[in-house]
Amino acid sequence: MIRLTPLRKRPALSALVLLLLGSGFCQAQEMLTDSARKEASEWLKEVKAGYLNTSSSRIQKAVAALTAATSTENAAMKLYVDAMKDRFLNPTSMMSRMLNRGGGGGFRMMRMPGSGGRGGNSSKPDSPSTAFSNWRKQNTGNNVAPGFKKALQIQCKWMLLCLRKADAEKNERDLNVSSSVLSMLDEVAANAKDVGEQLPMVSGASEVIRTYLNIGDYRSETLPDNLMDLNTIFDRVLLAPYKEKKDVENFRKLWNNPLGDVLYFNPPLVISPEEMEEAVSICASCIRKVLG
Repeated sequence: MIRLTPLRKRPALSALVLLLLGSGFCQAQEMLTDSARKEASEWLKEVKAGYLNTSSSRIQKAVAALTAATSTENAAMKLYVDAMKDRFLNPTSMMSRMLNRGGGGGFRMMRMPGSGGRGGNSSKPDSPSTAFSNWRKQNTGNNVAPGFKKALQIQCKWMLLCLRKADAEKNERDLNVSSSVLSMLDEVAANAKDVGEQLPMVSGASEVIRTYLNIGDYRSETLPDNLMDLNTIFDRVLLAPYKEKKDVENFRKLWNNPLGDVLYFNPPLVISPEEMEEAVSICASCIRKVLG
């Protein structure tokens, strides 16, 4: 039998328990004398302070790791490989548990073989360490797709910005990220030829990194997780100030020409490469005729 003697000696905690269990708000209020109310207040402050300190330490470590990852393409790749190693070898991870149960490593995003290791031809599945070794051979070194490292580095920069914005939101601090967002979009545009096809592919890698850094629950209410979610970025960040001020004129200018002094196309998704090439050729020809 559970005895409630300790709670009876601490009326403030007894009242909180009643509130949490839904045993009656009035009954809980009656138990809260001035001294008990003060005790409950101090106790809640201690709990909140402990949570914030833990959260702050966790965020600081994540910021440090992401900052290091943004320095070079290889640094970003190293963080991804470390995160995948943890996913395979950490006994508490879902991947490790599946491998230890003999489930194989059949995750499409990891380009692993089907059920079981060794291409699925063996009845005995790979161990977590062997599965990670196989993944590393398939996804690092010369097997990395062109532009993937650069795209991953850019995505790490975006994750770092999202983390700082989320931290500001949770602590009710203002943090204007408009200039940083525009700078990152400029970087994407400058490297579009190299990273264009890979940026959508690194979203899976970024989720693995989030889990590894223990920041899966720390997401911004303003910035989307993926840099390629341009509609959300324009709506929540770049266009938001004009909507708040009801500045219709500048809102329309940015909406109609979001990339500034840049000529861009917005073709239907069903357009063929040949049709796109023809459209660009016609446009280029017209520009030459006008400008000489």
